[in-house]
Amino acid sequence: MKRFLTSVAIVALMTSAPALAHSDRKLEQALAGADGVALKQYRQVSLYSQLANVYAWIGDHDKARDLLQSASQASAGLGGYLRDDSLAALANEQASTGDFAGALARMAEIDDTDARVKLGLKLVSKLAKADRKAEAQALLDDIRAQVETVTEQHRRIELLTGTGAAYKALAPEQGRPLVTEALRLARATAMDDHDRVVLFNEIGANLIDVGLRDQAIALFAEAGKLGATLGNPLERAQSFAMLGGERAEKGERDAAAEALEEGVKAALKVASAVNRDAVLSELARNFGQSRRFERGLEVAGLIADPAHRAEGHIRIAKNMARSNREAEARTLLGRTEILAGTIDAAHDRAVILRKLAAEWAGLKDNTKARTLLDRALTENAG
Repeated sequence: MKRFLTSVAIVALMTSAPALAHSDRKLEQALAGADGVALKQYRQVSLYSQLANVYAWIGDHDKARDLLQSASQASAGLGGYLRDDSLAALANEQASTGDFAGALARMAEIDDTDARVKLGLKLVSKLAKADRKAEAQALLDDIRAQVETVTEQHRRIELLTGTGAAYKALAPEQGRPLVTEALRLARATAMDDHDRVVLFNEIGANLIDVGLRDQAIALFAEAGKLGATLGNPLERAQSFAMLGGERAEKGERDAAAEALEEGVKAALKVASAVNRDAVLSELARNFGQSRRFERGLEVAGLIADPAHRAEGHIRIAKNMARSNREAEARTLLGRTEILAGTIDAAHDRAVILRKLAAEWAGLKDNTKARTLLDRALTENAG
């Protein structure tokens, strides 16, 4: 499970400075230095790109193309890392619609190595799933060469382990040396304990990707012990949320639930309401991933902010549907749609409506999905 900043979390960054995974810090810094116009453009790129993905999913490819064009226009006014991150979002959605040539051309426009590599790894996975494995292998070879040019150790560790994991779709054994080298560096490099826990969690998941499950389980246990020593409640909660998410994604659901319970204990001690709601939302989502639906809903009920609560509900509903509890998933999605109406910011309402639309599309209710997508566009325009 890769950590990422949700659109709601991006808003939170404007008013607080929560501890973040290292890979988010460039974005945090770029957002902190952005003016109102740039921030709005960046949000529009993200929303339009994701709306395009769901419109394409339900078969409206013309609307998807129009939205990607709108996103491209919005990105034109951005500079620096916000530009590169926006180009990566656009390219990723282009690839999701099957336009690999356009995605690769856009990737070539990205200046930042980290943004370019992380996008490239997503494209490798998409190419492999599309049975274009020779192209995937060639792109992965190129990415590996780019990673070798990175000398700053923390960045190098993240990029090495991610690149190694990408071999899962091609030849997992070829990725093992990269992931194990990342682990060696993570142990040897000076860093604070929170950063080390984040890396251990990520590398643990990647060890499973390349077929080294026993090593992964041992590393997860080590991450849990180290996470328990963190004095900052937010960092402790984040570390257990991430650990639980990684273990749930890899099928270790009982161990995941134990980690998530530790995360809840820590989260309730976080003083900042914004940060507390954000990490509780991640915990609720990962309880859903662990198939602990009732507990996930209890944790979501502790969240004051409706947008963060809605995100928790949506992930839980997704996993209910995957667990043959579709009727309950539909009921929860309906409740969450009502909750979305209580979100103050129009853009944030649109983001949640888009996520709801994706879940209805997954349930093969394209009519409902389209209604929500159209509402999201209307809300955002307002």
